[in-house]
This record gives sequence, structure tokens and C-alpha cells, in this order.
Amino acid sequence: MEITESEITTVIADTTPDVSHVDQLSVVARYMDPHGILQECLVDMTDIDKKTGDGQAKQILKSWNIRELNSSSIAFRSYDYTASMSGVFNECQAMMSQYLGSITPYFPCLAHRVNTTVEHSCKASLIACKMFDILQEIYVFFSSSTKRYNLFRLKVKELDIDGALALRNLSMTRWIARADSIRAVWRGFEGVIAALEALDESEDAKTKMKAAGLLKRVKKFDFVVMLMFMKNVMVKTKILTQEIQSVEINILVTLEAAQATIATLQHVRDDFNGLGQEILAALVFSEKCGIDGKAQFEKHHRPRRIPNRIEERPENAALLDFNEYYRKEFNLILDMQISSLTENIKVPLEILTPAVRILQPPFKGEMELEDFQRLINMLPIALQPDESALEAEISVFRSHCTENKPDEITSTESAANYARRIKGLFPLTERCYQLLLTVPITSASSERSFSKLKLIETLMRSSMKPERLYEMMILACEKDITDTIDLEDMINRWAKCERQDVLYL
Repeated sequence: MEITESEITTVIADTTPDVSHVDQLSVVARYMDPHGILQECLVDMTDIDKKTGDGQAKQILKSWNIRELNSSSIAFRSYDYTASMSGVFNECQAMMSQYLGSITPYFPCLAHRVNTTVEHSCKASLIACKMFDILQEIYVFFSSSTKRYNLFRLKVKELDIDGALALRNLSMTRWIARADSIRAVWRGFEGVIAALEALDESEDAKTKMKAAGLLKRVKKFDFVVMLMFMKNVMVKTKILTQEIQSVEINILVTLEAAQATIATLQHVRDDFNGLGQEILAALVFSEKCGIDGKAQFEKHHRPRRIPNRIEERPENAALLDFNEYYRKEFNLILDMQISSLTENIKVPLEILTPAVRILQPPFKGEMELEDFQRLINMLPIALQPDESALEAEISVFRSHCTENKPDEITSTESAANYARRIKGLFPLTERCYQLLLTVPITSASSERSFSKLKLIETLMRSSMKPERLYEMMILACEKDITDTIDLEDMINRWAKCERQDVLYL
């Protein structure tokens, strides 16, 4: 296997209950293949009895050793951010360092952290929470009856709404996916109102009552303005999440994308006139749909009037007008997202800053001795070079690239590829670049293996031996391996077997 040939690997792990209510542990290895391409390969899928930190750490290492992989090559680890995984005292993160005999850096799954950030930010605003509740009610109301859903389609067709999408269910765990639900309702908003108005005149009392109640909530300005705002905000975090789930992407590009997303959200937050224009656009759209936004605001939102007596907290003595109220709600969401995303990338930045200062082009400034010490400590113990030798080699490499390849070496990937091509001259430098690119970003590969697990383990096939499950998971997850199998040769070998129910590939 290519994993055994790699000097530096990352272990990625996650757990999920299967259809028979048994916890399954997915162990994935991230490494660089001989061609310099980043790969993530399923190592094992096995039952796990103890979900304590110690139990998970032992099972991860057991799976690693069963597949005859060298645990001393593990340089980094990535799990989700649950307490049993990420705890620094007696949980999986701490126990893995103890069993490996070295403190290997732990990187929490950035995709999970972004998802949690979106969830918490949406809950910071009451009208945003109500907006998601109404979205789910719309989906449930129309999807629970083919007659209602066909009426919705008919109204969309009659109104000639361009780009209308099918209504989407709200994901309870993947908050990023809610961007699709918001976009679907926004594009077909007029069709939703038309269908509900038609059902409000239904002869069925139950349908009429539900349609009338839902129509009343949909035609609230709070719903419309938050739907328009979240449509624009959610797509930004969705783009970030989709980008960082790629196997080929490296941690430096990921951090740059996260910082760009933070800068974009901060720009939206600071654009006073832009938020005002968005509120105005929602007001104009609402009037088009027969919704009087300002009248609803005066009726449902009690003004916070200046008290007659002198108060110790003057910030409470605020009279928020129409624009200021909704701008405040927008800022609650944006502030939570900006602060949480900034906090999420702080740990990777602190760990990788020394390596970035040394290895990331353009090569400018003096290199510090402390940075070299921290870079060496990140390497597996067996691969740690002499400090002076590494400093001398990287200094020559930086000078060579600056003088001879200023236009070619412009990114970490280009520098790593060039170091790999001349590995004979700069072996230690190439090893350091391999280390930097092997840093994990997410545990998305483990999550993808769980999707395959649901296809393999069904209610009709819920029990099988662990080894058979592993083999079927490999066939399902590692398509690049199965594509190399010569089917004609396999059939011929099977025909020659004495026991034709057994064939070892």
C-alpha cells in the first residue's frame, strides 16, 4: 500500500451508530503518495465498545496496527470537536499522545467548527430562529400531501417564476445545507404565498386552518427580511465549507479561504449603507407581495422609550427605529460568525506559524532559531534532523528559489513540487514540505465513509463480521483501487479455484 511507503501520515477518525445501533469507528489516513499528490484512504471500519477517550485511542491504534501501518509515522491527528475526542486531559487527544510517546498536534475538524459557528450565529437572533421554524413548516406542509405540492408547482408555473427550485427539508445537523432550503423558498416565495392563499379557501377544515396559520407567518416582514439577509450570508459560509472538504486542498489555502470569508463578513458588517439597502430591498419586495413591513413593525415590536427617571444604564434608554432594529439583528448574527470563525482558525495558525514563516514563498526576512525548533518537533521522532543541518539546507533552498525561480515558486504547492523534483539535493526540505501539506483540515473522509456505510449496512443486511464489513467498505470507498482490478483475470482465477466461493485478490 502507498500508505506504508509514506514517511509522514495523519490519522483522521470519527464514530457513528449503524443501523443495528452499534457504534462504528472510521479510521482514515491522510498522506502524500509517491507522485506528490495528497490522498485520504480508509484504513478501517470497525465496531467500538468504549467511546471513552482511552477506548477510542486504543481502537484507533489497534486498527492502524492490524493494517500493518507504522504508528511512528503519525505526525498529526484530526477528529471532531466532541469532548470525548478533543479533551486535553483524559480524552482521545491526550491518550493518543500518551500511547504514541510524543505530543502530536491535534487539529479539530474545521468543517464541523464552521457548521457549529453557523448554528450558534443563527440562534443569536430570535427572528432568525423563527425564520427557520417557518421554513420547516412550509416544507412539511407541502411535502406531506402530493395534492398540495402539485398545487404549489402549478402556482409557480402560472406565475412564470424563473429559477424556481424544489422545496428542501432543513438538515438538523448540517446547518450549511440550510442555504439550499432558504434559496428554494426565496426563489419560489410568490408561488408559496399563492398556493397557501388557494388552500386557505379549501373545503377541508384541517387544511384550511393549517394554510391560514402558515400564510399569516409567511407574510410577516420579519420572515421576509431575514430570509433575504440569510440567503446572502449563508452562501458565503457554504462556499468555505465546500472548498475545505476537498482532499487535495492544503491547510494554508484553507486558512486563507477562512480569513477571506471573515473579511467578507466583516465588510458586510461594516457596510452601514449596504445593510440599509438590503432592508429597503426587503421592504419593496414585501410591498409587492402585499406585506406592509413598517405597519407590522410598529404593531409587533415595542419601542424602547427613554425612561423618565435617570438610569444607571443609559444604553437601555434607546429608541430603535425600523432600520436600526433590523440592522441590530443582522449584526448579532454577523458578530457571532466573525468571532467564532476567528477563534476556530486561531489554533491551526498558532501551530503552523513557524513552518509558514520558513517554508511559504515569497522567501523574505530572517529565519528564527525558535521556528526551526518548533518545526523539527512537529516531525515524527524518527525523522527529526539536526537543527543546524536543516537550517543550512533550507537557507540554500530559499536562496536558490529566490535567485533562479522567482516566477515559478509563488506558492507553497509550487515550492513543495520543486523540492520533490530535486529531492536528492534537498531531502530535509522536501520532508518539511511533505509535513506541512499533510496537515489535516477536516474529517470529511470519515463522514463520507459513513454515507457508504448506510448503503452497505441496511435493515435487510444489518449483521456481518467486521472483516467482511471492512472489505465491502474498501470496495465502496476506494474506487481508484477497484478500478485497477482486471475483471477477466479475476473470472479466470475464480474458475480455477477448487472452492469457487473463495477468491483471494
